[in-house]
Amino acid sequence: MELGDAADAGHLAVGRAAAAVSDLLVTVGPGAAGIARGAVEAGFDAGRVHEAEDREAALDVLRPRLRSGDVLLVKASRGVALDHLVDRLREELGPPSRGAAR
Repeated sequence: MELGDAADAGHLAVGRAAAAVSDLLVTVGPGAAGIARGAVEAGFDAGRVHEAEDREAALDVLRPRLRSGDVLLVKASRGVALDHLVDRLREELGPPSRGAAR
């Protein structure tokens, strides 16, 4: 939301970068569609891209897939408030293992 005119290009670039280092991509909201598109255009398997409508839908995608030792990167505009998603995951899954980033 803060990218203004650079939003489309920025989201495509983030998607391409995610395709190079990720096993799963979950985007949240229609504003993140360019991230999913960028990943698929970069060769990321479309079956590993989940475009969630909102935070609750993203939680539904993540809950059954996250395992101990997984690394989850949450990138978002402050307006999307994905910090609430992180808080819910912490509540449901417990604190990170010793030595892990918070």
